[in-house]
Amino acid sequence: MLFVKNLPHHGSLLWVAVKYLELIKKSHVSCSTSTNPQNPYGLAKAVAFNLIRDFRKIHGVYACRGVLFSHESPLRSSRFVSQKIIMGACAIAKGELDKLHVGNLSTERDWGWAPEYVQAVERLLMREEPKDFIIATGQLNHLEDFIAQAFTEFGFEW
Repeated sequence: MLFVKNLPHHGSLLWVAVKYLELIKKSHVSCSTSTNPQNPYGLAKAVAFNLIRDFRKIHGVYACRGVLFSHESPLRSSRFVSQKIIMGACAIAKGELDKLHVGNLSTERDWGWAPEYVQAVERLLMREEPKDFIIATGQLNHLEDFIAQAFTEFGFEW
């Protein structure tokens, strides 16, 4: 697994980000870990991941395959749990909302910071040889901890 802070700085060309490992229940994953797509989105990502490998191998195309774990940004859509939590905490702080309803508090995710992931992609494209990478923090966080931190930022005790 490649962590954002350990990236080399080199040279060049094509990057396709593929997030398709969402349902793997393993503590360690690699680019060769088998996938189990559960929907058309996941299936399309798995097919693209393999297609890139084949084009690189058969046609000599400079192509890097990458799996980016969840990465957060203020630009993230309100459809995602991170923004729902932040917007909910903000609305509660303003008195516009009484409760925030979320799913399973023990859910764990590897959440990273999108600007760091962009830097990682840029560095990976600078390599002489195309490679496959997983970009992640390497640390799982509970949804409840994310919520607690968000509410703490708004002055609430969780």
